[in-house]
Amino acid sequence: MRIVSVIVRCGLLVLFVVFAGCAVLKETPPQAQAETQAQEAAPTQPPLEQYVASARLGEWTSLAGTRYGDVDVSLTNDYFSASGKRCRLLNIVTKNKCNFETVFCYDVDQGWKETPRIWKGCSN
Repeated sequence: MRIVSVIVRCGLLVLFVVFAGCAVLKETPPQAQAETQAQEAAPTQPPLEQYVASARLGEWTSLAGTRYGDVDVSLTNDYFSASGKRCRLLNIVTKNKCNFETVFCYDVDQGWKETPRIWKGCSN
């Protein structure tokens, strides 16, 4: 009976140490730290890159002076690519009502960068 009591106490002690350690070690993942540092260090990003860095899913806004002219834009998806990069899908509507999607992925060295589009779609 004494052996069972010792095993139970040791088990409870191990659980306490594990849970206490998890509560103390809440660190920001390295990629998230790098994203935050890069965003803080690069305030002169183009309008779409600024938007993609801080947008919330489903949020629509109007941006002026983008590479596509004045646009309405919405963040429609936030995911990790097969290569492990964080990517964000934007829905863009231009002044002449051209509606298309484009993807921005985060690169630790370059920040948010638009990925090449295969289908060019509407003419701007």
